[in-house]
Amino acid sequence: MVFHSLMETAKANGADGYWYIRYLFEFLPSKLDEKDRSFLSATTPWSEEYKAYEAANRHKVESYRDYDNLAEKPKTPRKKDRANIA
Repeated sequence: MVFHSLMETAKANGADGYWYIRYLFEFLPSKLDEKDRSFLSATTPWSEEYKAYEAANRHKVESYRDYDNLAEKPKTPRKKDRANIA
């Protein structure tokens, strides 16, 4: 339920859910021992810190949604297409 809430908050604020969750997993572990919780404002999907992170890292990974450039759409494997293994 918490994960779903994070994803929906990211989408509602124009952030990419994948990059937002990745940002949280990279940013939060270094802050867990701190008593001062002022860093939490940097964890919101509308924060400047997050927007800079997404802009800087977005080009590093090939798009996981880029199916438009494929010659043929990936096909879902079907049972009838499997080779019989004896």
